[in-house]
Amino acid sequence: MASGVLVVSCSSTQPEEIIKNLLETKNLPEPESHFQHIKSYPWHLETKYYKTDLFCFAASSKDISPDFSDSVEAVIIHFDTSQESSFDDVLSWFPIVESFEADVQILVCDSCNYDKLYNKYIPWCVKNKFELVELHPEKHDDDDTDEFLNKTGYRRILEALQAHVWPNLEMKEESNQRFSSHNKNDKKLTSIEYFDTLVNDDESFLESLSNEDPSSFESLFQKFNEMKEKASSLTGDERKRYAEKVAIAFWKALGKDNEEIEGLSSDDDI
Repeated sequence: MASGVLVVSCSSTQPEEIIKNLLETKNLPEPESHFQHIKSYPWHLETKYYKTDLFCFAASSKDISPDFSDSVEAVIIHFDTSQESSFDDVLSWFPIVESFEADVQILVCDSCNYDKLYNKYIPWCVKNKFELVELHPEKHDDDDTDEFLNKTGYRRILEALQAHVWPNLEMKEESNQRFSSHNKNDKKLTSIEYFDTLVNDDESFLESLSNEDPSSFESLFQKFNEMKEKASSLTGDERKRYAEKVAIAFWKALGKDNEEIEGLSSDDDI
């Protein structure tokens, strides 16, 4: 049984509507029935680096088989911020969701006013390791600086899911060729190796820079947007490690003293 994303609705929006947006389709395929009260919609997920087959699970009841938990790698819960009872329903789902120990947990709403966002929902998300995503956010005064509010819409949800290391993930040939120490027929990589595919090109590029050649730094500034976009697809500690690796490579490219950045790298924690 393939793993996948559990989609729960605590609002009038049906789980299937959320899944349609994830799959970017107007019509869902016929669901498969692997577990009671769960509809399983197949999803072929393909990114620049890998491809994999998984499921989007639509839950219609909290009465879920314990065997189902092994299939859940990510959880999406939609709720209505205008209805207090909707968040109460989220709280009632939380013990079940917590038992899945999913690596990706996303709380989704259409929009939310400033006070509720900062005084209630964001603190809850931080405490319980959820990411809050607004589909149609209101304009807030500090949108440019707030980490949560810069991540919006289904694009952000897809980024978070694509950044996850899925079981049975198959690296694409151009990415897999970077790992010459692996058997050519073995394309299933560990989480650490997958993360390395994202930073390998950038480190190599930065190391090739010469602080005596001004034109090389013109290329650097052209690549900054690409680096920023790549970082936005990562989550949590991965984004921090990516920033550290790029910063270290950039520092070395400038010919600076390595002792000044000693201790910056978090490689020991990887």
